[in-house]
Amino acid sequence: MPGRSKSAERLADPSCKSQKGPRSLFAVPGLWCQLGDQEGPKRLFVINRTVSIDDRRTWPKPVSREVRSVAEQLHGTTQYECDLDIPPDEDDAFRATLRGHFFRAYHATRLLDHEVESIRGSGLRILSEELVVQRVGAALDHNAITKKEQAALRSANVFAERKQAHREGQICLALSSQQFLNASGFCSLLSYWGGEAISKSSAIKRLPEPVRRIGKPAIVVAAIDLSFPWRVHRVDPGVLHTFVATFLRLQNIGADVFYRTSVPPEQIVDIWQPGHPSYDRYAGLPKS
Repeated sequence: MPGRSKSAERLADPSCKSQKGPRSLFAVPGLWCQLGDQEGPKRLFVINRTVSIDDRRTWPKPVSREVRSVAEQLHGTTQYECDLDIPPDEDDAFRATLRGHFFRAYHATRLLDHEVESIRGSGLRILSEELVVQRVGAALDHNAITKKEQAALRSANVFAERKQAHREGQICLALSSQQFLNASGFCSLLSYWGGEAISKSSAIKRLPEPVRRIGKPAIVVAAIDLSFPWRVHRVDPGVLHTFVATFLRLQNIGADVFYRTSVPPEQIVDIWQPGHPSYDRYAGLPKS
């Protein structure tokens, strides 16, 4: 749409400047990152606050100004986020201006206790056949399943059935916590262990219900980089769509993120499970 500024200069945040000193990586509002000792590759990210689309108080001021500008032009054109008239190239231009900021996103899953600790220590990994095999093996090692059940799970997954297309090599996340207000879209992910890699297998239904329901519901809160174009990390309907829809208080706010890189442990913000106040605020989510 004519009249909108797409320039990175307009959205460049003047407060996002490199700090002096050999250990500094970058600094952005609400988030401070620091390199570890130069002798090793370890990075220590200390996250004081991530940008949340659900909380406009965390939006960088230049982003708020651009979102307001777009929202004013689209106000009254629709009640639904998915119908906002924002072309893909405009969303890409907006996303490019977000470089240097991390944004809160949510991965709905079901985890055993050792997996919670593993994610805190190692982060979230993109889906692969190796990951599925390792998860099943670790479940056996921690006495969550039997050897017979391990053998069944090794064949009851999308990789064994060659149905991994559109799932392999990515992590699926929700961009807004408001998406959990409609719990129906997450009940399967939170109720059955193994994610879509196992739950979408045609053979999984032959396994006993207790085997499918090992672990506990979990929402992994991650700080992710949305500055890359949609061809790298697809967001449906779009990043700018979700910002504008939140600003306009439209219906059915949220977007699905298909993140094509693993999330390191320093970008794991939190893990919500039943009993955690942030999980329990959504009454429709599974409790066990």
